[in-house]
Amino acid sequence: MEMINIGTLLLGLLACTLPIVNLVQGNQSLQRPFLINLLISMGACALALCLQMVNLYQLVKREDFSALMDLAGSITTVASTLVIVTVLLNGLSIMRYQVK
Repeated sequence: MEMINIGTLLLGLLACTLPIVNLVQGNQSLQRPFLINLLISMGACALALCLQMVNLYQLVKREDFSALMDLAGSITTVASTLVIVTVLLNGLSIMRYQVK
């Protein structure tokens, strides 16, 4: 497995884990650790997507179009899922603190 794919996986996990940490901790207000976790989560999601674009660019540069065609659909699905899950989890954690 290439380093880019491992980095993408780790950043994606970080992007989804930090909002869950915010939800589990149950702070009563929008404090600094909450906001830092929120920003790191969104940044990790963006970096994971950037690494995937770099990976796709490398395939184009090598003219490995069969691999590109094999991966394009799954990368699109996984990237869309990552963005949706990250935004929803961060949105839930923000809503939780605004309700209290």
